[in-house]
Amino acid sequence: MWTAIVILVETGEGWLGGGTVKLYQVSHAVEEIQRGLADGVLDEQAAADTLDSLFPVAKEKGLSIAALVQNKEIEVRELKAAEERIAARRKRLAGSIASLKNYLLENMERLSITEISCPEFVVKLQANPPKVAIAEGMTAHEFGVAYTRSKMELILDKKAIRAAIESGEDVEGASLVQTNRVVFK
Repeated sequence: MWTAIVILVETGEGWLGGGTVKLYQVSHAVEEIQRGLADGVLDEQAAADTLDSLFPVAKEKGLSIAALVQNKEIEVRELKAAEERIAARRKRLAGSIASLKNYLLENMERLSITEISCPEFVVKLQANPPKVAIAEGMTAHEFGVAYTRSKMELILDKKAIRAAIESGEDVEGASLVQTNRVVFK
């Protein structure tokens, strides 16, 4: 079934119908014109003229979107750099906290002080639950089966799967998929 073609006409104040035309609208109009040509319901010269006027608009819109992408990529890089600075600062603060706690612990133990209090808070020494300490140099193999467990993880080797498919092998559940990406040079 044939659908109506929306012809985009540029006026001095924008596009006929008001507002700015979107890239998807230009793409849709081009597809409709191409379909009309294929169905034989459009004059070839009129369609060619219309297509000639739409492609520069599409390219201009594409350039605008590409510029927007590049701006957003810069913003993402800046945000990532800020995140890295914040993470480094957090790690320094966490390290400082751990160091100060250890300093306080060592000195309270050295002086046999079990509690320090003030109106705002109380600091107490508290025994941790017992933990296993393994002698230096000991490995899991030296403890025997009764005191060890194994951990196995299966992961897909996509490079091997790709090589098998490329060599003509049929790998059930896998296929090579070719996609596109946008590259800025």
